[in-house]
Amino acid sequence: MVRWSVLCALAIAVAACGVDNPGHAPISRIVATPKAIPEHDDFHTDVVLDGSGSSDPIDDPDGGVPLDYSWDIAEDPYQLAGGTLTDAKITVRFQGERPATVNLTVTDRTGLSGTTRLQMELTLAGTTLRRGHVTGDDDRGSLGGAAGGGGAGAAVAHPASTSSTGRSRR
Repeated sequence: MVRWSVLCALAIAVAACGVDNPGHAPISRIVATPKAIPEHDDFHTDVVLDGSGSSDPIDDPDGGVPLDYSWDIAEDPYQLAGGTLTDAKITVRFQGERPATVNLTVTDRTGLSGTTRLQMELTLAGTTLRRGHVTGDDDRGSLGGAAGGGGAGAAVAHPASTSSTGRSRR
């Protein structure tokens, strides 16, 4: 008799968890290669923006359910050189008048979404221009959770820069 009541209590607890479980928002990640372009580049340098590392590790740990992608690029004129703004990976060219801001929002099948922001950089001879300041080549500072400087690529995924929208969580 005790065994039956324990099983019933467990079944009710499991069922109750599934009724009001809004899920978890996916995590958006951006890798930009290169992370910096020359100032006044005038749409010459291809920049690959890769969001394919985005995932929904709690609700879909195996990655079997595809995410929807939405890129938003602001602050500097750009040309789309490959892909569409709803692809996981795109290629763009920037004018290079000022550092561009790149946002990637990924949405799961339940409508929950996560967004990450990446600040592109401009390079001058011997310096790197970031929004708000200029640094020398030896700067080892960080920006949005990624290594600074004009290296080959940078990955950005930081809990503080990821926001969730959609259903409220409890």
